Amino acid sequence: MKGSRALLMVFVVGMMAMVLVLSPIGRVSANDDCGCGQVVGAEKNKIVADLLKSDAFKAKKQELLKQGYKWNGVDGAEVDKNGNNEILIAIPLLNADREEVFLIYVYGQFYVVAKPN
Repeated sequence: MKGSRALLMVFVVGMMAMVLVLSPIGRVSANDDCGCGQVVGAEKNKIVADLLKSDAFKAKKQELLKQGYKWNGVDGAEVDKNGNNEILIAIPLLNADREEVFLIYVYGQFYVVAKPN
């Protein structure tokens, strides 16, 4: 009796997990008015320029150059906004092995991440 109760519990929990995983999730589309998505044009240029002028960015850039990273300029920079109007900035760099990585600036912090394949 005890084993069948445990088996039933595992089955019920498994079914609940499947419902959560397979249920449709609302997605943001380009037609939604959330103000989120990729930022382009003059707005993008202003956001990137403001970051490049900041003391925090200048210090991080110097730290990365000392570690062997190569500055690539901002031609490939990307700027995205989420629905809460929070901004993510990605600036391409080359690491010491000359592989492209991104310097990500989000929530007031810098992160170096590998470029997705």
